[in-house]
Amino acid sequence: MLNLVEQERERQRERQRERERIQNEIREINARLQSVCMELESISGEVEREFKGIGASLCSQKLIQVSGRYRSVINELSQI
Repeated sequence: MLNLVEQERERQRERQRERERIQNEIREINARLQSVCMELESISGEVEREFKGIGASLCSQKLIQVSGRYRSVINELSQI
């Protein structure tokens, strides 16, 4: 009987370790996505300042849209 209890405790500890590993991976992914978002927003600002013409504004807007989508992914992953 004691052996079964110990086995169950070990399974619970293993599940907890796996949850922690997954949470760490999610935090790392979120940090990388956050960096990508900041870079996209920076590039968007540079496009607005450095390039003039019909396509510059549209390009800048699209970069901001992509950044927004990544931020949505960050929010979704944070809820896991």
